[in-house]
Formats: sequence, C-alpha cells, structure tokens
Amino acid sequence: MTPLDLSDIHGAIRASHLVVPFERVMTLSPASSADAAAEAMLERGFDLAPVTQQGTVIGVFSARHRPKRAKTVRGGMQSRQLAIVVTADTTYRQLLTELQQQSLLLVLEKWSLLGIVTPGDMGSAPGRTHFYLLLSGLEMALAELVRRLFPDQADAVALLSQSRRAKAESLLQLLRAQDDQLDSVAAVSLHDLVTIVRKTPAAREVAEAQGFRLKKLGSLDDFRNDVMHPVREFTHATADGLARLQRWDDDLTHLLKRVQEALGASAALDAPSGPAGQQEEHLVRRDVGRVQLKPRAASGQTPVRLTS
Repeated sequence: MTPLDLSDIHGAIRASHLVVPFERVMTLSPASSADAAAEAMLERGFDLAPVTQQGTVIGVFSARHRPKRAKTVRGGMQSRQLAIVVTADTTYRQLLTELQQQSLLLVLEKWSLLGIVTPGDMGSAPGRTHFYLLLSGLEMALAELVRRLFPDQADAVALLSQSRRAKAESLLQLLRAQDDQLDSVAAVSLHDLVTIVRKTPAAREVAEAQGFRLKKLGSLDDFRNDVMHPVREFTHATADGLARLQRWDDDLTHLLKRVQEALGASAALDAPSGPAGQQEEHLVRRDVGRVQLKPRAASGQTPVRLTS
C-alpha cells in the first residue's frame, strides 16, 4: 500500500474547495436593522454575512456575536481591510490560521472574487477530507511501524486490553473470509495502533520526540468519529473551534512526520546469507530519529526492535 505523503495531504484541500460562491452569499446593507438582519441570517443558516456598499465589502456582520446595543448593521459590523483576501490555492492549514484572525475571507482567483470562506466552512465535506487524509496517513504509517516491530504480530495484539483484543480477533476472522492473506495488523484500529506504540518503548521514543506526547491523542477516537460522521458538529464556527482544529492538525502532522521519517530511516536492505546460513535484515541508520532495526535471525523468533 502506497503511503500518503504529508505534502500531498497538506496541499489536497484549498480555498477553492471550501469557497461559498458570491451568488449564494447573503449580503447586507449597512443601513439595515441589526435585529432584522440577524433574524434573516439565522433563518437562512448564516452566522456571518458581508456588508456591502456600492458593490464593495466594507465589513462583516455576525448574527450571534454582534454588539447588543447596535441598532443598524453598520453599528454592529466589524470593519474589514484588504488583508482578508486570500487566493484560491490557499491551503486548508493556512486558512485555519487566517480565520482565527479574520472571521471572513474573500477568495480571489485570477483577479476575480470567487466568494467567501468562514469558520463554518472549515467543517464542510472538503474540510473533513483534510483530516480524513491525515488520519488515514497516520493509520497506514503506524501499521507499518508495528509490522516492523513485531515479526510475530500476536505479540503486538497481546498488548491490547482483553476486550480490544477480542474485537480485533473477531474482525480479523471476518476479513479473512474475504482475503485469507490479511495479517493481524489489518484488523487493528487506529486507537489500538496508538496503544501498541505507547506500550512499546522504542516506538514511543520515536513518536514522542521534540516534546510531543502520545497522551495528547487521548480523544483520538472521538475526533475520528467527528471527522467521519457529517451529522456531527465539527468546528462550532468559533475561534476556539478553529484553534482546536489547528491543534489536531499540528499534533497529527507531527506524529505522522515522525513515524514516516523513522520508517524512511529504517528501509530494510537484504544481506547475503551469513556463515551459519542465516538470512539477516539490516536497516540504514540515519540521523533522522536515530532509528535502527537490529539484525533478526531467519527463524523470526528474535523480535525486531527500534532503538534510539
């Protein structure tokens, strides 16, 4: 299975995928009643709307967070500057940062304004796809790491709780009814892969380099379910909600990068048979993660270990 490259993941979803075209955007006049505008916006499902005057965007009005004493849209809007314009190829990660500073972004392509992006758009299907790719890439990388650590994959599954182990074994039986070549790791969930890495010192050292701690992923199952189920609230359309997404993006990116670097630094090289007729596996040792697999006898009884 071909691993997902981080640069491909980070560049997959851009402003052009998230933008709401202007013809679908509700715009407001600065002279309109603030209460009436807010009521109309909420009825149509908008939290934010651009305020225009003579075809120019002069501000942004929030239906939920406007000043209580504001009588008109002008009195309740936040003024906008040219800095809110982003290009259509702006990445999802960049938008996360920008939207914590500006609650509405104008999207420009070839000198034409396409539409807007707001915090609520970050939880749309394309937005969830960004995190789906990150989670998929991480699951694939961790599965490969566990396979290299445990020639006998039963040793890896044994690190799970009894209930999680039983669930994995039951799923493996179902999967092997379709493909009898599948290994045990194929039936292990992302949550279980993280547990195995956490309980394996050498792997944990790889994952927890540079101050990162696996315990930060304690709610990984809940976040994964939020990503996978479109009926669930995803961003909450607030600065705090975006900050939470950015933390997940940073943590998943860091862990995926570390594991991929470790795997890249431990690319197996086949060596000729030794004097005793044993075939050994060796790994290239590089500075990245200082990862090395120790030689393994052909019998497969000696566990392969990552050392740092």
